[in-house]
Amino acid sequence: MRQWKFAAGMLAGMLLVGVAALAVHRPWQGSGCPERRGGTLVVLGDKDVSSGRQRKAEIERWRGPGGTRAELRELSGVADLQHAQLAATAQDGGCGVDVYILDGPWVAEFAEAGHLAPLEGGGERLDGLLTGELRESGYHDGELWAVPFSAEAPLLYYRKDLLEKADLEPPESWDEVWEHSRTLLADPSSGLRAGYAAQLAHYEGFTINVLELMWMHDRSELLDDDGEVEINTIALQEIREKFDDPRLIARESFTWHEDEATRAFVEGETLFLRNWPTAYRKLAEDPSAENAGRLTEKYGVTVLPRNGVLGGQSLAVAANSPYKAEARRLIEALTGYGAQNRLFWCGGFAPVHAGVYDRRSPEACDAGASDDEGGYVAQLPPEELDTLRAAVEQARPRPNTPYYTEFSRVFQEVLYCDLQPEARVTSCPQKPGSAPEFLPDLEKRLTDALRGR
Repeated sequence: MRQWKFAAGMLAGMLLVGVAALAVHRPWQGSGCPERRGGTLVVLGDKDVSSGRQRKAEIERWRGPGGTRAELRELSGVADLQHAQLAATAQDGGCGVDVYILDGPWVAEFAEAGHLAPLEGGGERLDGLLTGELRESGYHDGELWAVPFSAEAPLLYYRKDLLEKADLEPPESWDEVWEHSRTLLADPSSGLRAGYAAQLAHYEGFTINVLELMWMHDRSELLDDDGEVEINTIALQEIREKFDDPRLIARESFTWHEDEATRAFVEGETLFLRNWPTAYRKLAEDPSAENAGRLTEKYGVTVLPRNGVLGGQSLAVAANSPYKAEARRLIEALTGYGAQNRLFWCGGFAPVHAGVYDRRSPEACDAGASDDEGGYVAQLPPEELDTLRAAVEQARPRPNTPYYTEFSRVFQEVLYCDLQPEARVTSCPQKPGSAPEFLPDLEKRLTDALRGR
């Protein structure tokens, strides 16, 4: 049953991104596994889209004992397809892979399936890292399998110019998000079409965004004391009402991923944008802001009210790697202060090491590994590091289960259909009515998914 669920999660991810065949394309393979160049570790993960491909550069900068090197082999940048490619590779025996780059919720799945080697030393490998749920993200069944590599927690970006014009402070609660939206939308000169831009397309972002909106309420814990799913009916009904008002949450959010939501915000369509720290650079480079790489006059950023979903990626040793000791040394280097500082200042990655936040010592970046002149990339400046740190340390994890991908699939299948107003009319197979009518079935299906049934 366990293996069947693992394969089902992989297949579901493939179908979600329109893969028509059962076999997953492995872009680095021809007719078979590549030959291992002596002493070179292989790190397998998503496409490096950082400025100057800084993550790839950092991995290839490393030197181990005897001159051991490492290289990054890149997969799709789409999370669902990336998961399918990683899962397929691992199930084939992890051919030629020494280190996996995994999204947080995938660690338990890969550990349970026997694809990872435990990290000796346990908690000592987390020394120097941020506190909060981030430190727990690599554990499964009491054993450490992965170490955080990048720390992602959502931020709330806002139109600073419009709030100041209306004499409004940045929101500190969800109620203020909606109140500020109504106030500014009542002024035609604002040019706004909606208050809040979310990422609600039919992918993992939908699960994340809806969980964050559920957590608006104090009693929205998702899991009860027995580990069964319990959804707050009042919270779900309130979310439904917000989605029914296209001027509060942009109706187009149901087709948006991160890039589309950011584009709409930059184009002046919404007052607020929920997005990851990586959106900062795109906003800071907006020509209309004239802000020289900083969010100053036009935009501002603060923590998402209450709790955001903990994102980010972790590093794990492949179970069948012949170079496990070297792979652990590589992970130690990549999560240490030096690498984390360079990845932040030159690549824009949110750091996991507390020292980057405490010391605030910018790195001089090589030309081509940052901006065109070899300076710093447009990422959160030192004065906003406290905002990012607070967001990461108060973020909440998604359910820690080997069957998370199946949980998310069921969550999306039912709630995407129920929460999108048009879908309720045109494409919902179950045609759900009010939330209480379908919640018991949804809660049972989600509980079963979490338990691998």
